[in-house]
Amino acid sequence: MGVPSSPAAFFQAPDAALTGTTCAAIITGAGKVTAATGNIVDAQACVLQARLGLASYASAVALYNQDLAAVSSNLGVVPRSGDQTINLPKLDWQINAKHHASFLFNRLRWDSPGGVQTQATNTYGVDGFGNDFVKLDYGLARLDSVLTSTITNEVRYQYGRELNDETAQPTSAYDAQFVNGTSYQGEPPSISLQSTNGFTSGVPYYSFRPAYPDERKWQAADTVNWVRGQHNFKFGGDIVHNYDIVNSLSLAAQTPNGGYTYQYLGNFFADLAKPSGSCGSGATEYNVGALPCYSTYGQNFGQAAFDIATTDYGFFFQDNWKLTPKLVVDLGIRYDYQSVPGPYQALIQPTSTYTPLPQFSQKPSDKNNIGPRVGFAYDAFGKGTTVVRGGFGMFYGRMLNATLLGAYSSTGSPLAQIGVTFRNNQGGPSFPSILAPTFTPTALAAPNVQYFDKNFQNPQALEYDLTVQQQFGPSTVLSVSYLASLGRELPNFINTNLINTPAANNNAANGKGYTTVNYTVAGTGNCGPLACGSTYATKVYNGYANPAFQAVTDITSNINSSYNALVFELANKTNKYASFDLSYTWSHALDDNQNESTQASTNQLLDPNAPLSSQYGDSAFNVPNRFIGYATLQYPKRFSGLASTVLDGWNLNPIVQLQNGLPYSLVTSGYGSGAAILAGWDGAGAPAASSYIPEVGRNSFTLRRTEVFDARLEKQFQLHDKYTLQLFGECFNIFNHENYTSANTTGYNFGSTTLANSATTYTGPQTYTTALQYNTSFGSTTNANSNYVYSPRQVQVAAKLVF
Repeated sequence: MGVPSSPAAFFQAPDAALTGTTCAAIITGAGKVTAATGNIVDAQACVLQARLGLASYASAVALYNQDLAAVSSNLGVVPRSGDQTINLPKLDWQINAKHHASFLFNRLRWDSPGGVQTQATNTYGVDGFGNDFVKLDYGLARLDSVLTSTITNEVRYQYGRELNDETAQPTSAYDAQFVNGTSYQGEPPSISLQSTNGFTSGVPYYSFRPAYPDERKWQAADTVNWVRGQHNFKFGGDIVHNYDIVNSLSLAAQTPNGGYTYQYLGNFFADLAKPSGSCGSGATEYNVGALPCYSTYGQNFGQAAFDIATTDYGFFFQDNWKLTPKLVVDLGIRYDYQSVPGPYQALIQPTSTYTPLPQFSQKPSDKNNIGPRVGFAYDAFGKGTTVVRGGFGMFYGRMLNATLLGAYSSTGSPLAQIGVTFRNNQGGPSFPSILAPTFTPTALAAPNVQYFDKNFQNPQALEYDLTVQQQFGPSTVLSVSYLASLGRELPNFINTNLINTPAANNNAANGKGYTTVNYTVAGTGNCGPLACGSTYATKVYNGYANPAFQAVTDITSNINSSYNALVFELANKTNKYASFDLSYTWSHALDDNQNESTQASTNQLLDPNAPLSSQYGDSAFNVPNRFIGYATLQYPKRFSGLASTVLDGWNLNPIVQLQNGLPYSLVTSGYGSGAAILAGWDGAGAPAASSYIPEVGRNSFTLRRTEVFDARLEKQFQLHDKYTLQLFGECFNIFNHENYTSANTTGYNFGSTTLANSATTYTGPQTYTTALQYNTSFGSTTNANSNYVYSPRQVQVAAKLVF
């Protein structure tokens, strides 16, 4: 179902008549509009009246309500289905006493109209969920051989292909009005409506992915196992070759059919009525002019299809050594190397007015990925009742092919794929038009580009643990464990093109350097976590060092993370009637604002020029407390005849999961001043997932705790000595608990901006004052029970015949 992120705020209508004020009081001086007190939607109606030259406030209210009702028709139930077919034949062949071969083929087909977005509800229009199709085929061949009485060998080879295809749904009746002669593939643009509390209408970026990716992979591996004395040696290696074809005009930051962002509904309604423009610069809520009213417009251009091939090599050696009757030691080492191709040469050559950066020719090559591993198990008293275990290992990840493709294809060359973004005063199109495919970027709408840092390293994890197990009685074991994982050299995306010096003259928009913006919290009463009337002076970026590009993203590897946990587990797994496992985990996860993106954002950090230590704080994955308990309750065979058929063979398996909700940050919406080049607190354009207000902190808020109780009931019928019929009944989230999966994270909107010195002849340094307007919908739930982990109550039954 398509819903706004905050229905109460989105559907709020202006008052039929103003009370305590007038539009004349709200609108002051030569077409300028100032912030109104009271109902913010009343102010939008007044602004709409001024922008469109309507006869009265009542006529503006009527137009606002009419357009609100029309756009609301694009929300509601989305027909969605998912059909999956899996074929899995397998052949085992005992060649002789020493050799055994097996062959497996897996074929999967997934067709899901309306299924790109899998949540029960999401903030998209009814035609924005996208169609999802998957074709997967892979085969695996394995040969196990006994070479001698002490040496065995396993050879594996697999080949697979996976094609992921995403397309657009049929255009809705509402969005059909925005299709015109400029539309890309006859689809309407993507329209983000009231970015704080609304939804995205139109057709989003993932609707144009004929291959995302078309992946072909083969792997060859060999493992030798050799037992010699007190040693059990294992060694071998594997080679994995990945060849990816991506056919999508969504590799860059925008969408090929154009993407409009409107911070306020009133701005969108003004563009509907007057596409030629009725807003002032910045399209704030309270200005009038002759410019479009969108906050930003973005579009992708250029080549859609790119391919890339990588080869991963891995070699390992391991020794399981029974050092004494009480002590077993594991020693191992592994080496990994990922061979990647260099950039596309055609995309880093000077062409016409295009001059590539020297960094575009850089190719990552990390050859020092040596991972030692050590572990031990110690039977303290030789009775098997008190055991101490511990271990340490270094592990390496890989550079994602999607990240490589994104960097190599985003060079800004006319032959590459280009994503450009316009603010409303930078010469973008009028709604709902899009730019021609032959568009050439300008200084005001230059492309975003990426490159791999010359010192880029594969991500690394240092993992270690220590466990003490104590057995009580014949079958109960208590374990206390310390677990830790340290992430090192994790990927980071840094915009290196922001000018990090004060602007000497910023009387004109987009002056060089950064300026000071005094953010003042507007209003009285509920102003959120920041005090009403308080002011925060912040530097805000407003200039690019190289005007031929907008963001110049250095894909580097300087993020660190840490995870420490204490785990208590009590288990009983051998009782005749019941077994159980109860565990409680206390943990703390911190990082330098790491990301989980498969493609580089233009800038990951709140301030790319601040010390990385300023980003350090709770991880977005921090869950301090987690409890899991499950049990198997069984009634063994006690009867015979009909009584056995009815009473024997029952099993009940309950499971409960309780944990803290995930953390999130309070973020801002809009531009800090009319001169800010990007959105966010300091104009650096950090994505919402990593943006925040320094005075509030990162990941300072958490969703409500989650609770899940599932159960499975099983009954077995012995039909014959060789046949067993099993009946299952399963219920997930039995109590239908609301597990919150997302919340409205926009805490403050940037309001009107004033200059410290507005004289047209002024040429000195400039300071801005910008209002911070608290969003009362901040923290409200936008989704519950709506992902792969949490769902509403579900019941399913199944039957299985074993023979």
